Amino acid sequence: MTQITSNQNLTSKPEGDVTGASKGQQILENTKTHYEAWNKTDADLMKTVTIEKITRHANGKLATADQAGLAATFNFFKTAVPDFTLTPGDIIIKGDKSYTKWVVKGTNTGMFGDNQPTGKTMETHGLSILSFDDNGKVTQEEAYFDQLSFLEPWGYTVTPPAVK
Repeated sequence: MTQITSNQNLTSKPEGDVTGASKGQQILENTKTHYEAWNKTDADLMKTVTIEKITRHANGKLATADQAGLAATFNFFKTAVPDFTLTPGDIIIKGDKSYTKWVVKGTNTGMFGDNQPTGKTMETHGLSILSFDDNGKVTQEEAYFDQLSFLEPWGYTVTPPAVK
């Protein structure tokens, strides 16, 4: 099994594993393009590295089930946070998956669904696991992040349930 991180020299290939190294390189490049598409809100760029029926799970729940849904998701966030910036950390490739810790920063100056902009900044940290098919295309994203870490700075609160 080939393991590649974004800090390694990717032009060298492990001995005896040329196919795995080539696929690992393609997965690394497509992972970088995936995050670039998020930052640019570029659905066409996203389509170049994903399958049509890509699924995205956010914190364990199915969020989208195709490229159009994924594009709608990043458009939703870019509407609420026009300066939305996703900064990936090291990208680790293991088998047909990439693992990336990331940081998202931005200011809520646009509508967040039906909610008015707060003008407040946020920062949240997360982890995404991307799964790839034999052609190096993303088939699934699993994203994990703490929603309160960006909602609380905007002024949202959690109300405890009423006790009877």
